[in-house]
Amino acid sequence: MTRSRTSDFPIRIKWSLLVWLGLGSALSAGQASAALTLTPTTVSVPVGGRATVQISGASGEIQAESKNTAIVKVALSNSTTTGATLTVSGVSAGSATVYVRDAKTSNISLPVTVTKSMTVSPASLSLTVGTSGKLTASGYSGTVSASSSNRAMATVSVS
Repeated sequence: MTRSRTSDFPIRIKWSLLVWLGLGSALSAGQASAALTLTPTTVSVPVGGRATVQISGASGEIQAESKNTAIVKVALSNSTTTGATLTVSGVSAGSATVYVRDAKTSNISLPVTVTKSMTVSPASLSLTVGTSGKLTASGYSGTVSASSSNRAMATVSVS
């Protein structure tokens, strides 16, 4: 039995087309991958406080760095090849930029503002009936107000 070359030609063309279509769809699927994104895109955190930022659409290893560790420090957790959680910690009041990158994206800027927060000392106060005590607020701006959650037990005034 002898094969005719003309009968194999349509089969070869079909296979070639299938290979090219498969290769083209694989290449275009790689191009359609998501870009590196941060949520939220800006952060405001108090001194001593923390905020989390979700990183998604990453490609490969994720890295993050603070350009001013005297104001803000960063840490990555739950890292995969496509995302991670970035924890931003406020060190001192001011503004700083955090940069996040992966294998395909050089740097995405994350502006961070660290605000000075008000503190009250002592943190709690126990009094006997008929006596008074003093709490001191510091690190505030503007007007300070105070209230009692149970006016039958205690009253509060600001001076």
